Amino acid sequence: MKALSSAFTWVAVAAIIIVALPVLAVVRLFDRDPARYATGRVFRWLGSQTSRVNPAWTVHITGEMPADPRGRSSS
Repeated sequence: MKALSSAFTWVAVAAIIIVALPVLAVVRLFDRDPARYATGRVFRWLGSQTSRVNPAWTVHITGEMPADPRGRSSS
């Protein structure tokens, strides 16, 4: 059963990467923001989906989101 679970995880991760890479290329091509926030969003999606299909990984996010994630001053 463990081998079947491992095989499923590897196939699922490979499928996610195969789907995400062309999407990432297109988003990167049209992402005009110097900080590449849209491209980063796709990377974060890729990471969350990869960790979601792997039963051995548990992700816990703590802390507060910054008021301005880009770090710009309000003045």
